[in-house]
Amino acid sequence: MTEDFLIEIDTLSFEDQRWHNFLQKFEYAGPFSSPELIKSFSLSRGFEVFPLFAICNDTIVAAAFPVLIKTWKNISFRYLNRLILFEAPLYLNNSIGISGLCKILSSVITITKKKALFCEIRNNYPFQLDNILNEFDFIYYPYQNYLIDLQVGEDVLWSRLSSFTRNHIRKSQKKGVFVRELEENELHDAIKLLKKLYKQKKFLLLMKQFFLILTKI
Repeated sequence: MTEDFLIEIDTLSFEDQRWHNFLQKFEYAGPFSSPELIKSFSLSRGFEVFPLFAICNDTIVAAAFPVLIKTWKNISFRYLNRLILFEAPLYLNNSIGISGLCKILSSVITITKKKALFCEIRNNYPFQLDNILNEFDFIYYPYQNYLIDLQVGEDVLWSRLSSFTRNHIRKSQKKGVFVRELEENELHDAIKLLKKLYKQKKFLLLMKQFFLILTKI
């Protein structure tokens, strides 16, 4: 159980320096907690942001940045909307920080019940409070990452691919396809391709400025 503190949940403007100052306290605070990226979400069609700050005595003790991803399909909105935290909540590592975290999670659950089918927290650092997440009925699923030992060499890696995959790679190579890092002057063309793909899949794509901001972070 957490102690009782006088904590209020509030939002801050994207230009509020307290937002930046709070993030600087955490080495694992990533781009998806930055005011620049959250603002880009807010300006994109089909996205709604809820930057939540737990404040005690005018000091931020915890924060989270849920993003509501809406649907454009002709079905009741709540049954397809998703509330995503692209990074885990940030909180001071003390009793007041944990109390602030609990209040924020309670707000996240309330938003989810009103606006979305489910909420997802994408944990970007070792989050040690599983007991608190369990209190709010979150279920943990491990990352589905593939760890590949590149030291075994190209021949071994190639042999581990299925024949189906190897055939497709060969066909792509014959057509001149290769992989390299995208250059900044090619970003606009890449965004056009993403727009085309997302339109076919009936997904909403973030505004162009989102990708431009990512290249600067």
